[in-house]
Amino acid sequence: MSAINGAGAKIDLSYAEAKGDVAVGKRSVYFHLTKGFNLSLAEDKTAEPGFAFTGTGFLPIVGDLTNWNFGFVQIAKMNSGRAFYAGRKKSEGGVGVFFDNAMTSKVLLDSLDTRSPWTVGVDRWKVESGQIKCVTADHPALKVPREVRNAGRNVQNFLFHVLDDREFWSVLGARNPTDKMEYYAYFHWQVSHNVKFNWVNGEPVVDKNNSRSTYSMLEKGKGAPTSGELKSLLDNPDQPQFNKASEDAMIKAFWGARGANRVEVDESYMNVPRTFWT
Repeated sequence: MSAINGAGAKIDLSYAEAKGDVAVGKRSVYFHLTKGFNLSLAEDKTAEPGFAFTGTGFLPIVGDLTNWNFGFVQIAKMNSGRAFYAGRKKSEGGVGVFFDNAMTSKVLLDSLDTRSPWTVGVDRWKVESGQIKCVTADHPALKVPREVRNAGRNVQNFLFHVLDDREFWSVLGARNPTDKMEYYAYFHWQVSHNVKFNWVNGEPVVDKNNSRSTYSMLEKGKGAPTSGELKSLLDNPDQPQFNKASEDAMIKAFWGARGANRVEVDESYMNVPRTFWT
């Protein structure tokens, strides 16, 4: 007999202050969700962003909780991850960095090895008023360099366009006494940055007429998500972890050899405007 009444599961969300935005640092540009982001801390590498949103799950208790464990399991999917750079003039070329290509898999568990498979470690769940109460929170962010070297042209190229689109499924679940996963409810959300820059007096400025950064709540549902690409991970949520894999992909794409992950061109891309560098 299950210890939980899955039909009574519910998730409360707080995400009104999660809004896509861009911050320009001294060496890098940051794409974030506003709430909890601090540019000084990000530049100093002294802290990760604070949580941009929180989710709280509730599960009615109907049996013995011995050897049960509860929490949120999160799956992440990279739809696109690309950065394009341009020279100050057309003849200084361009660089395209495709870190999505460098991912060994685009759909992975989004946890840490120290607390896998859950999104939260200690104090993840507690009993309150006859229910299991579980918490989750997140703030996906992206950091890319302001400029990269175009080796073919032997000049610096400057950030022109970033495409970052990721989906997430946060699933309220349990590992039962037989070590199998059970799922009761979920929410499906998306972070998307499609941002272009112009450079003015040596500083990148967001081209607001041609840019957008969004946080979107796509769906809430009962049970487990039905997407087939998630099933094997939900059945056995295990390594590799999305954060580590995406970090490795970015290092490989930005600093690795030219090829499928990093392309250098002799003339800047056709969609770079004449006003890119002023």
